[in-house]
Amino acid sequence: MKQELKKIKKELENIQAKKEQNLLLELENKISINILTQRMEFLEAQERETKEKVFRMESEIHNIESQGLLDADFIQKVLHQYSSNYLK
Repeated sequence: MKQELKKIKKELENIQAKKEQNLLLELENKISINILTQRMEFLEAQERETKEKVFRMESEIHNIESQGLLDADFIQKVLHQYSSNYLK
């Protein structure tokens, strides 16, 4: 009888240990998901900002071209240089 109680107690301890381990893994997963979500949101914000910069730059180029101040080839070279250096 005493052996049986010890065995049951040991099984309960094992179950409790597994439960605690599962809770820790669940917490780690939630933290990882949270970190990845924040990183994704940051990258999406960066992407939006970059698209806005490109749009403003293209608008400025269009305005300059329409005023006849610069030729299209020069503008394309500057745009290419800018995107190569700053939009990586």
